[in-house]
Amino acid sequence: MKWLAVSALVTVVSAQAVAATCSAPVFKEAPKIENNRFISKLESECKLSVSGPDVRPIDKFFRDTVLDNVERKIEGPVNDSSLEVPGSRYDLVYKRPEGTIRMIVKLASDGRDLVISDSQSKEVTFSGVLKYFKKIDNNIRVSRAANGDFTLKFYNSIQIEKPSLAPAGVFIRIGSEQSVKQYTEERGRLIEALEKASR
Repeated sequence: MKWLAVSALVTVVSAQAVAATCSAPVFKEAPKIENNRFISKLESECKLSVSGPDVRPIDKFFRDTVLDNVERKIEGPVNDSSLEVPGSRYDLVYKRPEGTIRMIVKLASDGRDLVISDSQSKEVTFSGVLKYFKKIDNNIRVSRAANGDFTLKFYNSIQIEKPSLAPAGVFIRIGSEQSVKQYTEERGRLIEALEKASR
């Protein structure tokens, strides 16, 4: 059972001329401290403002941007069949303002009704207050129904090391609030990019 199941509520994410109707983010399980790490797993579903005969523009967007901000390519693309449909796998080190993050990125599409982008972090090396981030994973699934509607399912999981002096209860509460805020902002940027790519 989902914790805080508030999927009946909807939010509208808008950016200029684009808009998508989304369910509120829900935790797949209660946020917790495990092995001295705060763990958050959020997901939601959105109906995208996209029209078209298939998912090819969205697939192209992911393939065109997978190497953006890459500091080092360790491997890829190589064939991968671990997702629902065949695709490619990359092992990449991304450069971000706060540091670097090594990700295993998988992209897959059937070229018609389904696109999947799956990113699993292998090593997170951030500085400053973000040095406590230890894992960041995302799964993005865009599908097209028979009636032509496009749906986004966005899953995000993070692990943050708890500072020794931080009380567990307070850390979980603040971490949960910030997780939802960051997730919602990232979802908004993702929706804007996907809808723009599909015009």
